[in-house]
Amino acid sequence: MSNRFEGYSDGLQINWGHRNYIAANIFTNNTFGLSLSGAGNVIAGNVIYGNAVGIAVRPAPDMTMAWISRNAIYNNGQKIERCFAGGSCDPDIRKGGIVFGMPSAEHERYVGKRGIGVAPAPGTLAKICPDGAPNCQAPPNGGLAAPTLEHARKSANGVTVQGALRGKPLSRFTVEVFGNRASGNSEIFLGDVVTMSDTEGNGKFALTVDASKFAALPVSFTATLTSADGATSEFSQPITLSE
Repeated sequence: MSNRFEGYSDGLQINWGHRNYIAANIFTNNTFGLSLSGAGNVIAGNVIYGNAVGIAVRPAPDMTMAWISRNAIYNNGQKIERCFAGGSCDPDIRKGGIVFGMPSAEHERYVGKRGIGVAPAPGTLAKICPDGAPNCQAPPNGGLAAPTLEHARKSANGVTVQGALRGKPLSRFTVEVFGNRASGNSEIFLGDVVTMSDTEGNGKFALTVDASKFAALPVSFTATLTSADGATSEFSQPITLSE
């Protein structure tokens, strides 16, 4: 807690670690702000900005499950290519705030230096699905899909954000909604709402945010979805405020 991670391939790397609580830190100017695999890890209340990838959630032999909550994540997607035993020097790697399926040094797709004197034998590196299926590692967090935001409208009580989700049928989910002043993914935590999916795995949600919370109305809104077993999705696509 309360550390600053700056200027690395991975600001913080957790390999197959379980039940770590990562909170109140700053991650900036790294290829991957955080890079992790393992189960039961919680990433909460951090400030994560100015990285190529804010949080890289990696596949592993056993399913990676990470709960990502109430972080300020913005201005990631930078062109940073550090790649010593972590990070990535792949110019085409997918960038953003939360990104699933990022390769690390044990994966065949990894582009970078695997470490001093590390030269894996051909065929020994792990594959990320769909490469090499069925002998491959599945997407982390169960491949949970991000929610879809449909409307963000001014209402008598403030701003109401509505959307839809798709997940495991007859299951409980928590949607966290964020406001952004510019191109952020989650600059300002606005609130959360609990909802259920139906027998086909579909669900709806709505959250009304008191207007007094805003010094100025956000430019855009985003959301994440977290399942009852503690897996959080990537960010939704942003939407802007409509009258």
